[in-house]
Amino acid sequence: EIIGGKNGLDDDLAVLDTIIATLRDAGLTRNLRFVCADSNMMTHFLDSLDMSLAAREIVQRLINRAQDADDFKKLATLKTGDKNAASEAAKRVDANALIAGRSGSEILARLSRKNSEALDSDSFDAVHGFLTLLSAPNGIGEISAAFPHMQSWFDARTAQLGGVILPAMAGAAEMNDISFAPVISRGMAYYTGLSFEIYAQGIERPIAAGGRYDDLLQSLGASKSLSAVGGAIALERLAKAVEMAQ
Repeated sequence: EIIGGKNGLDDDLAVLDTIIATLRDAGLTRNLRFVCADSNMMTHFLDSLDMSLAAREIVQRLINRAQDADDFKKLATLKTGDKNAASEAAKRVDANALIAGRSGSEILARLSRKNSEALDSDSFDAVHGFLTLLSAPNGIGEISAAFPHMQSWFDARTAQLGGVILPAMAGAAEMNDISFAPVISRGMAYYTGLSFEIYAQGIERPIAAGGRYDDLLQSLGASKSLSAVGGAIALERLAKAVEMAQ
């Protein structure tokens, strides 16, 4: 862990290099696979959609839970609402009436809140399409064609990663074994930048993982946001991977 360090990619690289070197010293010198995510990518994409804050928070939670685009679709279908239907229902409720123990005004307030949380079909389709393309073999190219506003973000981020992070990964894996996902590390939605998981041949779960989590310490009581990046190695999985590689 590097706490309170630099805000650039130097600390990210230091953590990644340390983990890769440790795996190499343990005996894993080839056949590694890297899956990376970048929370800024999803934030930039969602910024372009006309969604309420409540709906956007729901989308982000669903993305963090979903295993892939189809899983997101299943989860989001339950949250996709018909805003016109909610508006029509609101017209039929008397704010001064008492209905099932609740005032009409309370019911209207709940309808208004649920209406703001509803995912409209356009936003639903856009997010689903984004996640589907991201997992495609030429995902970044496909996304750039379908969502042109993402091209500049990809160009800038790829230039950053290409000069710092990717060379470190490429020393331990083939380029076609380095991929991006919308999110990784289920249940660890506190990552605020680049995060990664490392897999070894024959091991289903990651043998190592890490990433940047600049907001976590403040949420736990620190007086301000602190630059933070770290990682961990699953020792039992590492030992099994080393044994299988021999």
